[in-house]
Amino acid sequence: MSSIKKAYFNAPDGQLHYRFLLATQSPKKAPCVFLHIFGSSYDPETQPPNTGYYVDVFMQLFNSLNLTKFHLLGHHSGASLATELAVLYPTTVLTLCLVGAAIMSRSEQIALNTLINIPFNKPTASGAHLQKTWDYLASHGVGDDLEFKQGEVIDHIRAWKGRTQIYTCVFEQDMWGFFGRVGCETMVMCARDDVLWPYVGNVREIKPEARVEEVKGGDFETGRPDSVVEVAELHFDFLGNCGF
Repeated sequence: MSSIKKAYFNAPDGQLHYRFLLATQSPKKAPCVFLHIFGSSYDPETQPPNTGYYVDVFMQLFNSLNLTKFHLLGHHSGASLATELAVLYPTTVLTLCLVGAAIMSRSEQIALNTLINIPFNKPTASGAHLQKTWDYLASHGVGDDLEFKQGEVIDHIRAWKGRTQIYTCVFEQDMWGFFGRVGCETMVMCARDDVLWPYVGNVREIKPEARVEEVKGGDFETGRPDSVVEVAELHFDFLGNCGF
């Protein structure tokens, strides 16, 4: 019976934790790779210079696993890295699926960066950052499932610094330019109550041929119990329509 397993990769600035599922032994089936950034591992000692740093780290991981071709799915910051990866490695990425894509103009980047790129839950002796994290996630659509919410709270508390590190890079990325250069089949999903919903129109402007789907889930489409199945089914349908 298939089961999700954990593994580890020694990256330049620390250890990267990842999960994998061996669902088939068929060599004809290309794997799907999911990028969902900050959380349970990997803490660069200094501020990375740009999103290319993270892309390079992931490519080192993929090369160590002999992943030469795969379907790529990214969520939020992971969607930004997935877009760049698809452009830089066009023969490696077969299809691209973005969930909560930060496809913005430069002025939009600056505005949202000012609003959300703050270490709101930096640890304090009083423990107030714990309640701040709980309340922040509630206001961003984490949902009512207590087990899922607790997991997200733990990840966000642990990654209070990693969150600002990746955001600092993402909001300097040429999002608009990279997305316009993606050559493979592309799909974008987003919840109406996701913080990135206002930028879905940019997807249609830059790449009108891309498939766009509205889903549930707030900022947590790929994990919330009431939305993850919908996201998976839409992704499978997209892959099927692409001939995979």
